Formats: sequence, structure tokens, C-alpha cells
Amino acid sequence: MDGNRGRMMMKKRIATVIVGASMALAPAAPAQGQDGAKDIGEIVEIAVPAPSLEGNLLGTPTTQAVNVYLPPSYDSEPDRRYPVLYLLHGFHGTDQTWLKPLDAAERPANLDSPYKAAGLITAEWIAAKFEHDAIPEMILVAPNGRNAFKHSFWMNSEVTGNWTDYVVKDVVGHVDAHYRTLPQRESRGLAGHSGGGHGSIRIAMLHPDMFNAVYAMAPCCLGPDEKSHTTVMELDEGGRITGLSEQIYTTVEGLGSADDLPGSSGFRPHDFNVNVEAAMGAVYSPNPANAPFYSDFIFDRVDGALVVDRSVMERRRARFAYHVLDTHAEALRSLGGLFIDTGELEFKGLREGAGAFAAKLSEKQVPVRFEVYADGDHGNLFVPRMMTLGLDFFTAHLATEMVASDGELSSSE
Repeated sequence: MDGNRGRMMMKKRIATVIVGASMALAPAAPAQGQDGAKDIGEIVEIAVPAPSLEGNLLGTPTTQAVNVYLPPSYDSEPDRRYPVLYLLHGFHGTDQTWLKPLDAAERPANLDSPYKAAGLITAEWIAAKFEHDAIPEMILVAPNGRNAFKHSFWMNSEVTGNWTDYVVKDVVGHVDAHYRTLPQRESRGLAGHSGGGHGSIRIAMLHPDMFNAVYAMAPCCLGPDEKSHTTVMELDEGGRITGLSEQIYTTVEGLGSADDLPGSSGFRPHDFNVNVEAAMGAVYSPNPANAPFYSDFIFDRVDGALVVDRSVMERRRARFAYHVLDTHAEALRSLGGLFIDTGELEFKGLREGAGAFAAKLSEKQVPVRFEVYADGDHGNLFVPRMMTLGLDFFTAHLATEMVASDGELSSSE
């Protein structure tokens, strides 16, 4: 279902609900209309053709579900155009992680997902933010980035398909063609949590012409080595893999197919990192000839012991965002705004990786707002921070009218 013609449901009007403790920072509910209901806009699920994923080796469909939030005035102001915020999920997530229609068809539960519920932000909360803080309305878009290995890292790969291209070409192109957007860089924002935070920065580095502001929330994978990509990498004095890392890679070594990957809530380090190695290998060290995971793993077995395969490690590091920054700093320097945050209780490798990336940005004179916030772990505060700091950040950096070639605002018609 697309645009005005495709949306067959009436705009959702619901009574005030009690916002849970996890959303204590969210704004109050929007005011009631004359009929006692609230005009909160709506969230719709659409099908987006994904030619960028054609030829992938995992069987990922080339039509993908995307969820779109249309603001309260979308139907009542047919000549109005809107800035757009794209939201990327992290490992285990789907298009329904950020946004989920109230009448969405039930899908089989992703029991391995650390995101405890779908639809982390609601139409009511978004509309309340617009009204309570008197900020301009915008469209929000949440694509899917999950595949058989549970995450694409939003990267291009000859194995998993071109997920970066999927976002910037397929999704943005479809949304601009089917909705009343402001189809320009100055009116597009990109945000993501965890692997989605990493994806947001990486996409902005490779496509500086597409987005004006980026917010990476509790991002993974931003440091110079493997510590920011996996929660464990234990080596003994002889360089042999040991401890929990040995258990993880021994399990990976014995996997026969993606169906053998264990479920993982994100809080069982062994199971989670078994999945991470499969997903990372497919994008950081792909090898289409090496079925069934089509990658070169980071370990090898020598004389019965597991050791790090240094050649694979170097291949992967060359693709790490930290090192890609060496040749793409100007792309991030051109952004209107860049915001990276991490919690003080975050996994050590992820927190230090985000800090190292922010420090390197400063060295390269890339303006960045970097925050380490109190009481935050990997997932407990990113939703309320998006609903407050995040939407405020994008309000400050996204144009609400078309921008002329000389940089001045012009008519949006």
C-alpha cells in the first residue's frame, strides 16, 4: 500500500494511553479534537522493490517491507511537503522494530531479538512531540535490514546483497516517488541504534549527497579493531583463542547452515557472538565460493588449536568504519549535523569504539556532538533519547522548504 491511493484504512484515532516508565521522557499526549479524538497521523506498512538485493546468496527477498509514519496534517494539507527521517535498527531487528502499524498482520515472533517489542515509538508519541514542543512535522521511515544471518550491517556485500544501496536508492527513491517529501539532501535525516547507528554513519560516509544530519545511537562497530564488533576476543600469551572465544568459534566451526545458528536474546554472549561471526563474515570477509556461510571466518585451526587468521583480520579491518574514515572524512565534514552517543554502562568495547571514532573525527576536523550519558546501557534509554534529543536534533538540521541552488530557501512547490 502506497501513498494516498494505497492507504485503505482511515486515519487512526485512539484514546489517550498511559505511557510506560521506559518512556518517562516522552512528551504528553496531543490535544483532543472537537470529537474528543486525537489526530495522531498513522503508521503504514508498504512493500518496496529492492533491486539492490538481487543476486544475494542468502535467498533474501527482493521486495522488502518498510514502515512509514505519516504526520497528522498529511491528509488535511495536500499541498504540503515534509522532511523525512530514516530509522535503522540493529542486530536482530526488522522493519517493525521502530514503527509498527496498529493493524499490522501478525508475524512469527523473533524470539531471539533483544528488542523486546515491535513498534518502539508510536504514532501517538510522535504526534505528541510535534504538538507539545511545537516542532515541524516530518515523515518517519523504518526499513528492514535483517537477513538469514540476522543482520546486514546495512553494508554492500556480494554475499548478502547491497544493503547500503537498498537504503539510498531503493527506499529513499520509493518514498520520494510515493509520498509528499522534500526530495533533497537538506531535508533528509538518518538515525539508527547499535548496528543501525553504525550503518547510519557508514551510509553517510559513502553517500554524502543523500542526508544532511545523522544520529548514531549506542553504535557498534566504530573502533579500530574487533573489540567494538564483538563482545569477546580472548587470546592466551601464545596467541591462541581461549576462554569463551574458543567456545564461540568452536560452535561456529561446527555449523552446517544458517538454520543451525542459535537463538540469541543479545544477553547470552556465546549465542549472540556465534550469530555475529556469521553476519560479520558475510560483509567484512565475504567469500562466495565458501558455502554455506559464504565467508572466511576470523579463526583457523592449527595443530588442533584455534588461532586468529591474521589475513582475514586485516581484510575485515580495512572495511571498518574507523579506517574507512581516512578517505571519507570530507563526506562527514559536509553534514549539517552529526550526533553520536553511548551510555556509561555500555559494553566496554562498544563504548570505547564510539569514543575512539569521535576522537578521530575531531582529529580530522569533522564537527561532531558526542555524548556519554549517565545510567545508559546498550538498550535502556535510546527510545526516550530519540523522542526528545533526537527529534530536537533533526528539527534543528532538516529544512522544511525546498532549498535553492544558492542555498536559500525557496517555495516547496
